[in-house]
Amino acid sequence: MKTNPFLILLLLFLSCSNDTQTNEPSEANNEKVNNIKTKIKASIKNADGKNYYLYNLGEDQPKIIDSATFNKDEINFNCLLSNKFSILGLGENQQNLLLFIAEKGDEISINSEYGRADFNYSIDGSENSVLLKNYLHKRLATINKINEVQKKLNLLPFEENEKREELMKQAKNIKTEFDTIKKDFILNNRKSPSIFITLYDITNFLEEQYLLKIVAESISTHFPNTAFHQASILTMNKANQQIEMLKQQKSMQQQQQQEMETAGVAIGKLAPELNFPDQNGNLISLSSLKGKVVLLDFWASWCGPCRRENPFVVSLYNKYKNKGFDIYSFSLDKEKTKWTQAIVQDGLIWENHVSDLKGWQSLGAAKYLIRSIPQTFLIDKNGNIVEIGLRGTELEQKLIELL
Repeated sequence: MKTNPFLILLLLFLSCSNDTQTNEPSEANNEKVNNIKTKIKASIKNADGKNYYLYNLGEDQPKIIDSATFNKDEINFNCLLSNKFSILGLGENQQNLLLFIAEKGDEISINSEYGRADFNYSIDGSENSVLLKNYLHKRLATINKINEVQKKLNLLPFEENEKREELMKQAKNIKTEFDTIKKDFILNNRKSPSIFITLYDITNFLEEQYLLKIVAESISTHFPNTAFHQASILTMNKANQQIEMLKQQKSMQQQQQQEMETAGVAIGKLAPELNFPDQNGNLISLSSLKGKVVLLDFWASWCGPCRRENPFVVSLYNKYKNKGFDIYSFSLDKEKTKWTQAIVQDGLIWENHVSDLKGWQSLGAAKYLIRSIPQTFLIDKNGNIVEIGLRGTELEQKLIELL
């Protein structure tokens, strides 16, 4: 199996051999650890004559702690573990490991086939290892699905916006499915050390903070005073910092929303008038488009996300321009040449392109309290703001409703 890179963060102390050894690490009470051996038997079909290594994944790099050559497709190890639980890997090299959790006194039996790389081996004598293996198998299946979608995205022509949106939706559904698998695994096995593996699968700290706390508590219980314990503490600290930052951002957004409402830039209110020059110096007012559904789009030639969004905006215009839809594009450029070149390069074929070429100091941007771009305002036929900040399929769905 290909080992997950984060597994090498674990710090577990053990010694193993085919002969009896003595290992006497100190525990919290300074008493010697009981010499209870853990037995590991591996039967791997078609592995006869292959040399396999038993790794301690608790060091900065996986460390070989014993090795043996398969005889009649079978090898055996007797391990004296200094910790109650240890994370081990068995394989020909670091990149191709069978992963399992060993507890003092376990008699573990592993059965597999040489060359398999899908976590589809069987393991007996360690319930925690079975749980770990099953989770890793589902995790790998999810990664494979995401990779397939990514391959299709990479091969997709740039202008195929609808197919791109569909593939992105597929990827989102795959992630949502895995999030459910992860959550159930943690909640149903909170007393098992196997849930340590999810530490680096928890990325949405705001919504999954409660899961992270369960995992951190499990690690503290089963792997105390280890580097992996330290990693969980660092992750918790990172989560707390990110959550605090998100709270601050939310507060700022609420403040900005209040300022926008005070300035009259709010859903349900009449869109503030804009009257600025186009590329030829002719004034075009926003109100001149009254009677149409209008997308007011703040953008700039130097804005990467804006340029990536432009093909979708073009597709919307082409699909709905004959049904009463128009676009009023306000550029935050400072250089006219770059602005006009971007219009041509991106195929922005509608007529309503305006700018005062003052960048972030633009009077139009100030009027709408623009602090980041792209930013959109969807305006109905009566000139009222209907939605703010819509993009992608959500924008199109709302546009269809208005038309």
